[in-house]
Amino acid sequence: GELSCRDLTVTEVASILADNPSPSTPSAHSTLVTSEDAALLDGRRLRFSSSVDPIIDLVKWAVAGQRIEPKIQFQDSLVSLTLAERRQLPAKAVQTIDMSTLKRALGRLTSGESVASKPSLIITVSFLTLSNTAARTALLAEASRQRALMTQAIIWEITDFEEGLPIGRLEECAVMLKPFCRSVFA
Repeated sequence: GELSCRDLTVTEVASILADNPSPSTPSAHSTLVTSEDAALLDGRRLRFSSSVDPIIDLVKWAVAGQRIEPKIQFQDSLVSLTLAERRQLPAKAVQTIDMSTLKRALGRLTSGESVASKPSLIITVSFLTLSNTAARTALLAEASRQRALMTQAIIWEITDFEEGLPIGRLEECAVMLKPFCRSVFA
């Protein structure tokens, strides 16, 4: 026999998974977003987890850092939400996800090894969270508890902002985040 392979589209993968559901359970780092207004999108329950991916320095061919990125999926699917679907999430859900991502990063920083021996951590934060006073206050309060560690290891990445957003709004966010990190980018 002959073995061949081809790239599958997201639609094909979703169709295969729908036709052949596997009895999988969420990983140890998965959390179901459970507040009433955040648990559903289009009537389907959501699951949240974080992936930790290495950032490779291609010149030195070494790990330069790690990127902690939230993965939001429908509970009955392994396919992550698209950007358009993420933008439909209620603000409360986005804020819960950002707070969970920050706590996951802080957990990695306080896991016993010295910060100097660990690579930098890039963590995402939604512009929606930063533009909401209560959510921003809660996020920065959590960050301030580990400020010394964060200024050594954390790089914030601002995500989920609309095209055409005035650069001044992103600059305001960067100024708010700067005391709690090594750098900020969008």
